[in-house]
Amino acid sequence: MFLLLNLASWQFCAMRLISHILVAIMVFSAVPAHAEIVLYCVEEYSMGLIKENGNWKQTTFKEGRFTIKFSDNHSSMVHREGSFTNRYVCEKSKVAPILCVERKYGVGETFSYDKRTQHFTRARSTILGYLGDGFESTRFGAGKCDKF
Repeated sequence: MFLLLNLASWQFCAMRLISHILVAIMVFSAVPAHAEIVLYCVEEYSMGLIKENGNWKQTTFKEGRFTIKFSDNHSSMVHREGSFTNRYVCEKSKVAPILCVERKYGVGETFSYDKRTQHFTRARSTILGYLGDGFESTRFGAGKCDKF
């Protein structure tokens, strides 16, 4: 009799443990998974400054095509264009577009994106360009991004 009672209480504890595990699995599986947001972007306008024969002049550049990947909360972005990959830190608000900044090696790049219009602007400025009267181009681009 004692053995049967012990076995019954063990089975009750096991069933209770299994039910707790199943409830925990259902609760945690109901939490939405965070996914990155991947966009394919095409520049419609690309212009800037280049240095020719020691003088700066306004010019146009070939429009770029690239992908960007925002973190799920838009706090960071990865920009891939050709063989280059840049990482940005981003801020967003309810009234302004998302603003992302990447800064390394004396180069400052900004990328602004409006989720409503899907338009972007980007600018690249470096101490080796117009700022420091160097040799690199300074450029500005604008275009549209679509979900990948």
